[in-house]
Amino acid sequence: MLVAEFREALGKTTGALSLYDHSMGCTEVALCMAVMAGEEKGPRLDQLLFATFVHDLGKLDPNFQAMLRAVVEGQDLPRQRVKHEASTFDYDHVEKLEASLSEIRDEVKAVLGYEIDLANVDLEMTFAFAVTHHGLFYLSFERDRTGTLRPLIRRQWTVFYPREERRITLTDLLFKYHPLGGLVIIADLVHSYCHEQGRSYQALLGEVSSVGELIERLIEHSDEIEAGLRHYDSRDYGLREMLRLLAGGL
Repeated sequence: MLVAEFREALGKTTGALSLYDHSMGCTEVALCMAVMAGEEKGPRLDQLLFATFVHDLGKLDPNFQAMLRAVVEGQDLPRQRVKHEASTFDYDHVEKLEASLSEIRDEVKAVLGYEIDLANVDLEMTFAFAVTHHGLFYLSFERDRTGTLRPLIRRQWTVFYPREERRITLTDLLFKYHPLGGLVIIADLVHSYCHEQGRSYQALLGEVSSVGELIERLIEHSDEIEAGLRHYDSRDYGLREMLRLLAGGL
């Protein structure tokens, strides 16, 4: 279900890249980086690769797709602007993901030769990676008026929400999956940057000997990467600062 939708949806405006091609490309980058870091097949890597493939789930938001189509067609951006991470739980994205677990596992194995054990996939963590992959939002679990605990997407880390019982932030992911807590972020940036520049991401990965060195390369080109993001999103990502945070963690 989701694999087909990813093929039909836009992922990047340059070259009208499909969401599928971007997602699978990011997953290949993530796998190469994990091998470079000495991570072996197991629960951590299964979770990280699955989360990488679906990190842009919110891009299926029809309003976000309209933004991308406008850029591809050279039209003015629509008035309604969407931050795709904040759309992760919108529409029927969650239900489609839950129905597509085996399909995603089989697709990753067919293309990359890596079989994800779905018993190691935690959907809460998967959504946390999706929500945090631009470093702007976090996942909050809050009890509504009916007493049901629901996941919500919040932005202000320093704000206390009375109904919040727990949260998963980027910091939590960096600690839990150290030294690869930023893997989804870096894989996304590497694939996006190389696609924008018409470069081979395999060649770029072959030029570095460690994940830390790769992040340093991204820091050098952070202005170019952020300029590419601003084709359809004018916000300030603070990209250089976030990359320095990840580099410092390594």
